Amino acid sequence: MKLSDIDALQSPQARALLDAHHMDDPHEFALRHARRRHLPIAAIAEQIACRTKAAAKLPALSKSDFLYSPVALEQCSREATAHFKAGFMAGGSVVDITGGLGIDTLAFARSFERVVYCEKDEVLAKLFAANVQSMRVDNIDIRHADGVTYLRNVADDAFDWIFGDPSRRNGTARKVGLTACEPDVTQMEVLMLAKARRVCIKASPALDIVMAQRQLAHLQRCLVVSVNGKCKEVLLLSGRAQPNGSRVAVESVLLNETGQVRYRIDGAYEPSARCRDITMRRKYLYEPDAAIIKAHLSSKVCAAYGLSFINATTDYATGDKLLQDFPGRTFEIVASLPWRKKAVRAYLHAHHIEKANISRRDFPHAPEEVRKMLPAKEGGDEFLFFTRDSNRDPIMIHARKPH
Repeated sequence: MKLSDIDALQSPQARALLDAHHMDDPHEFALRHARRRHLPIAAIAEQIACRTKAAAKLPALSKSDFLYSPVALEQCSREATAHFKAGFMAGGSVVDITGGLGIDTLAFARSFERVVYCEKDEVLAKLFAANVQSMRVDNIDIRHADGVTYLRNVADDAFDWIFGDPSRRNGTARKVGLTACEPDVTQMEVLMLAKARRVCIKASPALDIVMAQRQLAHLQRCLVVSVNGKCKEVLLLSGRAQPNGSRVAVESVLLNETGQVRYRIDGAYEPSARCRDITMRRKYLYEPDAAIIKAHLSSKVCAAYGLSFINATTDYATGDKLLQDFPGRTFEIVASLPWRKKAVRAYLHAHHIEKANISRRDFPHAPEEVRKMLPAKEGGDEFLFFTRDSNRDPIMIHARKPH
């Protein structure tokens, strides 16, 4: 997207054409309307593609006149997680130092009296200004500026909260660690806490939480957030209280697609804690939500539900009762057998399993390797879990969704 595209897309003719053809195939649309040189056909086609991609991530905005940058759309927060953050971040003022597409900023506009949006990319800043104007939001101060530079030039205690979502991309490569992202928030902790009493940093769901605690001396809490079972964000909350050397508090938060909390549980982050009640029961298989596994809270959750683990290191658990409210995936076990390629292939053939969904934890072969060894294609109603039993021997568990 270019600066000139933003103005062109706001013309009544371009808006009308976009609204009339937002369900079209973008490539076919561009070919069909290529001769209409007075309209930004390529930019409209790009917006059509973006609206389609935004439907799952930004369900409300995708139905509006919101305009997108393709790269910023890929990197932005989901509406569900933005609404969640705005639920616990509230007050008089907040600054988003890495504004981007502005999804989090828009959510903060409903929970703060004053919001400052900083974005060093001129196209994104202008695009967001156009979107704010069309949505008639009047409490956002838009700054085309580097967020770090902006913070250095404002007074101490200027804000109640600072929010940052450092860029985790370098070309096509994705970064995970805080020091590899831009800006490097590990070098800004003193600065941020001088300008606001509370700081929230959005990090990769693959972040090493122990490493983050070492890098952020004032880290107080870590929220691991999932949406419909998929881990989406790790939120690092820092404050001015002096570090006490204790383990960082961690919380798993499970959201639905609208940002409502379905389940939450907290505890101390103890990745070495693996003392588990191990029993290979035969009726139901349970896999905790991805946010629970990431936060190393599976033992606490499964103990609360009276479940036992299949082995001492995996997060697959079993139980005799069907739990309707278990925070994760639930399956009815059909069979369990030792991992032998020929025996497993024979089992699948005998039970006419031509399609299956494959999952694995603590297993010597990667999912793609297992897939190549088996005759079953991906998909269907059958589920095959590959792991180890309590004796560390590889096994396969055949399961189905309970009726």
